[in-house]
Amino acid sequence: MSIEPLVSIILPTHNRADLLYRSIESVKNQSYPNWELLIIDDVSTDNTMEVISQQMGLDSRIKFIQTEKSKVPGISYYLNEGVRNAKGKYIGRIDDDDIWSHPNKLKKQVNFLEDNPEYVIVGCGVILIDSEGKELGRYYKRETDEQIRNKALYANPMTHPTIVFRKDAFEKIGGYRFLKHAEDWDLILRLGKIGKMHTFQEYLISYKL
Repeated sequence: MSIEPLVSIILPTHNRADLLYRSIESVKNQSYPNWELLIIDDVSTDNTMEVISQQMGLDSRIKFIQTEKSKVPGISYYLNEGVRNAKGKYIGRIDDDDIWSHPNKLKKQVNFLEDNPEYVIVGCGVILIDSEGKELGRYYKRETDEQIRNKALYANPMTHPTIVFRKDAFEKIGGYRFLKHAEDWDLILRLGKIGKMHTFQEYLISYKL
């Protein structure tokens, strides 16, 4: 029996203990089992650590990454720290207010990357929700590598918490750059220089506006 590749999921958080539990549960509900969830807290002052500690006690795949307060703008520092500590072949992203709403989200993306070694990153469609979980709309970005490249300089070709990418490709391009905004767009463009990109035309996550 082949061993499924490990996926490291990076979750930065700050003062969203009320929403964090929901995001963690959506990862735990994935049908793909071989993952670790690395939570990086940006010096929260609410009961975030209580939620993290409780979840770590319930599932050994959930881990906390201790970091210093970032001295650079944006969240790139925390994301890079997460990936630096990651043991996975693949890296997934989720934010503390988002939900992986389809149980096969991770399985579909990992299987695609396993079957298509020339691809370095894969995204999916998004269900927009409000703070109460009410659906506000849906969208997905361009599907094929060619379609993505044709418009990648005009708009971000993938929504950040939808993506799964190869860790070795991430390391090859030097990770996230320290940008206040659009660090994900910048990363995707640079990954696209060394491999192909794809977006599932399926709504696999819920993204809070």
